Amino acid sequence: MDVTTYTEPVSALLTYGSARNIKDWSVYLELGLTKEHIPELIKMVGGNQCLTIYYNIC
Repeated sequence: MDVTTYTEPVSALLTYGSARNIKDWSVYLELGLTKEHIPELIKMVGGNQCLTIYYNIC
């Protein structure tokens, strides 16, 4: 999986796996995501990497 397509901290989200098992959502706050990351997050949601990760986990 190539996470270099996205900058940090956005690319770190691709290493978290499925959000279904997250019990403590504060781990996402520790990444330091800000409003400046929103365009890249939108790109990520529409990208194939998220779908690939989803189907490999499920």
